[in-house]
Amino acid sequence: MSLIIPALVSGTISIFGVLLSVILTRYLTNRANIQQSKVQTTLDMFKHFQMITENRIKAAKILRRQLRANHEISYMDLNETLAPEEWQHISITRHFFTELSRLYSAEKLDSNLAKILFSDYFRYWHNEFFHLLNTFDYGDRGGTGIHISSDDIAAWLLEDKLQNTSTKSRRRIKTND
Repeated sequence: MSLIIPALVSGTISIFGVLLSVILTRYLTNRANIQQSKVQTTLDMFKHFQMITENRIKAAKILRRQLRANHEISYMDLNETLAPEEWQHISITRHFFTELSRLYSAEKLDSNLAKILFSDYFRYWHNEFFHLLNTFDYGDRGGTGIHISSDDIAAWLLEDKLQNTSTKSRRRIKTND
């Protein structure tokens, strides 16, 4: 009888250990799969971004020309006044950043990798075009229905990089003293 109780306790602990091991393995495997999926989605988005290079170049030229002619132009104005083949380049480029923002909001991207891949490009588009055009998108006429908040995505893509830059600058200043 005295050997039965320790054997039962030992068996129960072993079963508990095996179950805990199975649960932990499944949890860690699931986390790794989710992370790999996020990395793959981010890389797929970057591949798509490279595929629309010609659209981005043409959109930048069109937007620069339009902003020089009229500083208070909105996406709605552009959609109504540009030829469809010109509007298409702007729409494709803007849609890309909208999709990037949606994927980020749904936590489907690897945030760190996305910042590395897209922050410099987005800084350019935000500072040169999106910020200026979005300012006038929600005037008395209402929105276009395809509005992305470039300020929100800028906070995600640019905030940490700006903070890291200022931290690095502070480090340089401290080391030079």
